[in-house]
Amino acid sequence: MVQKNLTELLSQLNVQSNNSEHVDAAKTCKELIDNGCSKEGEVFRQWLVALIKQDKYQAAFDLIKHYKDLDNRHGSEFVLEKLYVYYKLNSVHEFEQVYKTYSEHVTNKNQMERGILHIRAQFCYKNGINKEAHEIYEHLSESNKDEADDNSELICNILVPLTADPKLSETWANLKHEITDMLSSEKSYDVLFNYSIILVALKEYELAFKVLDKAHELAVPEGYQNDLDTIELQKSYLLQITGQTVQSKEILKPLLDRLVPGSPLQLIANSNYHAFVDYSKFTTNFDLLLRQINQERFYSYHLQKYTHEQWKLINNNLLFLNLFNNNQINRKETILAKTLHNYKNLIDNVAIEPYKTQAKKLYHFTMQSIDSGINGSAIGNLLLTVQLLVVEKQYDNAIRICENFLSKSGYAEKSPKLFDQNHLVVCTILFQLYRMSSRIGNINRLVAILEMLPEEYINDNSSFWIYVAYEALANGNIEKSREILQRLSTDQTNITPEQNELINAVLSSSESAFDEAVRLVEDIDVEQIRSAGIRPIAPKSAEKSATSILRAQKKKLDIKKKKKRTARANKFLAKREVVKKNPDPERWLPLKDRSSYRVNKKQAGKTTQGGASSKKIEQALDITKKNTASKSGKGKAKPKKKGKGRK
Repeated sequence: MVQKNLTELLSQLNVQSNNSEHVDAAKTCKELIDNGCSKEGEVFRQWLVALIKQDKYQAAFDLIKHYKDLDNRHGSEFVLEKLYVYYKLNSVHEFEQVYKTYSEHVTNKNQMERGILHIRAQFCYKNGINKEAHEIYEHLSESNKDEADDNSELICNILVPLTADPKLSETWANLKHEITDMLSSEKSYDVLFNYSIILVALKEYELAFKVLDKAHELAVPEGYQNDLDTIELQKSYLLQITGQTVQSKEILKPLLDRLVPGSPLQLIANSNYHAFVDYSKFTTNFDLLLRQINQERFYSYHLQKYTHEQWKLINNNLLFLNLFNNNQINRKETILAKTLHNYKNLIDNVAIEPYKTQAKKLYHFTMQSIDSGINGSAIGNLLLTVQLLVVEKQYDNAIRICENFLSKSGYAEKSPKLFDQNHLVVCTILFQLYRMSSRIGNINRLVAILEMLPEEYINDNSSFWIYVAYEALANGNIEKSREILQRLSTDQTNITPEQNELINAVLSSSESAFDEAVRLVEDIDVEQIRSAGIRPIAPKSAEKSATSILRAQKKKLDIKKKKKRTARANKFLAKREVVKKNPDPERWLPLKDRSSYRVNKKQAGKTTQGGASSKKIEQALDITKKNTASKSGKGKAKPKKKGKGRK
């Protein structure tokens, strides 16, 4: 094709793009590329834009793969379009590869295109990389001097990662007071809606209700029905988690009637509505339930329509439903999927097999997996096994598994080398198990080991260390408790005002205050109170439960039972007579050849000709004795009288 025709096609491409005739624009781009256009990079970019405008992201993805050589030559000219296609399809590997190549050439964020930073932030939020997403949006907000982006939208985007993790903000502890101050002056319902989700994450439900009501009030004049439906869905969810199920259903029923069946919002509302039922693994028809919540449509949307946090909750629910329906669980990237995959392969039928058998199988499997390493799905296997062991009240085995997990990081040698989120969870479980088993010494030992960890581990997990300090305080280790709380008080960034108030209450208390508390109860005569018939407050099943008996009391009961068993055995043996007699000299002969052998009468009557006979019969048949009798004249037999015949 001549150059003139190429120029005409390029001008035609611009006209078609301006008129949004994207199908024809894509055809024109194909003709230009196939016939050797001089501006391949620009034409290919326009081709991708035409496909993006038609929401044909998979076709754009295949196009990039097909023209790989062109991408290698001119890929830098359409980086933004490639990243957008990979973001919409959530092609993680391809996105990371292109962004890495781009960021290596542009090391400073100020030199990056704002569009690429927006896509990167959205990609990070979709895949749960909330910290980087928050940092990018803050940078975009600070560098928005020429108002290249809308300020209200940037504020919303800054708040979006905080809905998943409020602690990303340096002022997260004061968010409650900030929201209260701006509640009367804020005019954007989008910002208020994001604030309400943050408050739910902080468990400030009462204030979240007020913010949602204000957001709904501001959204009504705008008239965007999808936004109103989203606000009402969030309100029904908030009512549901606070236990107000009747009010939540009253919102969900009309919402389900007007939402489009199969739409992303309708699927979430339908799933929430079915969550009110108390399902049974024995009687519930899980096949029907999976059809009612439209599992296939959920999987088709995946992360394209849902955020990372939303999809994580949805996927977890679907995994459990498939598990109890005895369906195959695929081993995917998440720890829960890997854990349930192992669980399904170990147990024949989760709904039928007894918990005792399940706990035994999982105990041995988890111990072996921990011995192989504590990475991967080891923590998931541990949590599931501990739950089953606690159900069966096998607390010693549950403690043994947790201690084995910690021993891999040096906790057994009192030299901890690692402390991450998994160790935090295991230590919290161990504290509870030690408390249930009345192992006070083990609690003190674990507190002492945790104190050996570096300073940064304490500052990063303030809530856990406050819990550790109160465990030490409950066991009477006042000094250790104060040491931990004193280290926490030096860094106030991760501590809420309520936590700071509790810390100051313990640190400000002098020794005299504790001594005074001891003096208040030292005059109480416990034995006198018990003898008066007053019993301590406890549940009726406390006497029968294994956790209510202290280890010392259990040991005394075992000793008492052993003494009773020994006395009973001695009494039984004393009644038996010990008869001294020589062994039978004929014990080596067969039973029939012994002199004491006597044939049973029934057996003798059944004896046939040539069969066994008694000793008397054998002696009567002895010929030597007959000869001796005839010689002596005493062996003559009297003649028998003839009987009378028949007359």
